[in-house]
Amino acid sequence: MTASVLVSSFTDISKDPRAIKQVEAAVERHAVTTCSFGPPPHPSVEHIELDPAGSYPTNRVMQQVDAFARKREIFRWTHDRIPYVREARRALRGRRFDAVIANNADAALAVRPVVGGVPMHIDLHEYFPGLVFDDGTAEARRQQRYLDWLLRRVVPFTTSSSAVSPLIAQRYRSLGLDPEVITNAGPSLALAPGEVGSPIRLVHSGNAQPGRGLRQLVRAVTRTRTDVTLDLYLVPNDVRFHTELSGLAAEAGERVALHPPVPREALVPTLNGRDVGVFVLPPTTENGELALPNKFFDFVQARLAVIVGPSPEMADLTRRHGLGVVTDDFTEDALVAALDQLTPEGVRAGKQAADHAAVALSGDAHRSQWEGILERLTGTTASA
Repeated sequence: MTASVLVSSFTDISKDPRAIKQVEAAVERHAVTTCSFGPPPHPSVEHIELDPAGSYPTNRVMQQVDAFARKREIFRWTHDRIPYVREARRALRGRRFDAVIANNADAALAVRPVVGGVPMHIDLHEYFPGLVFDDGTAEARRQQRYLDWLLRRVVPFTTSSSAVSPLIAQRYRSLGLDPEVITNAGPSLALAPGEVGSPIRLVHSGNAQPGRGLRQLVRAVTRTRTDVTLDLYLVPNDVRFHTELSGLAAEAGERVALHPPVPREALVPTLNGRDVGVFVLPPTTENGELALPNKFFDFVQARLAVIVGPSPEMADLTRRHGLGVVTDDFTEDALVAALDQLTPEGVRAGKQAADHAAVALSGDAHRSQWEGILERLTGTTASA
């Protein structure tokens, strides 16, 4: 039996690996509508593209009302006035769905009034209430309360949920949810560990954003006694910070090279030509503290040894599978100490350990997990 399924997200869904997996699991058996920023993620879906920078006509009185609602933390009003929330509701009004997969609490609350009481799975991704950097300001505290409010509003109508790691799932259980763990791992790839280079080739890939330890990484590479190079494959989504990193890389000379980002499908094969994936993420937010990002799994699929900070999830998998080094803390000095201890033999052992763990730490089971979620939501089975 074919069901009508909505997949909603306030991201560019065409570049969101988790949402793409949801769509791919649904399109073979169901009629799928996607509602998100960006172009359609699959040729078989009906797509509603939202404008992330949209606005709506207003006047001075309504501007004053909006400001009052924000100051007094009338969060329902504030949420409902977000332009892309209003746009999504207009576009979906009058449509009927048998099930919904919403990516994060904001998308879930946005579509709920127009889809009615249909079964809804919320993929919570990371720790939604822990996204805010607490700098002690009133604005940060207000934003934290807003995220808490969002999450508590969606708990009563959530049919099922998922999150990216065991610790994050555990945090959500204290709020009345019971998320299934679906990691950010990609599919297993038939790659082999390469020979350890001389110098040892470090690599990091991801977004060029402050707070991700990239300044410390570049400086640590210039300070270490070990003969290493560092390749950075960064998305320049923060242009000012990317420019700053370009300057730091230039000052580091031949040891550091800053590259343009490579397409997602080419990333892991590109990383495979290096030796050690490095990600020491300072826990500036609660979500950062609990991080288990896709780049960690990319390093494993690329058959690299790893250096990570003492982030609980990454550190646990690194130690459990013998993948490499966990730094003592998140400081530049701790990273320098870890780099100073690198040897070709240790790196070779880490790369072999990644090869042994590649299938276990892949996302090969994700398709069946999403299919199971869809079966429970729609009341259908794979044989129906």
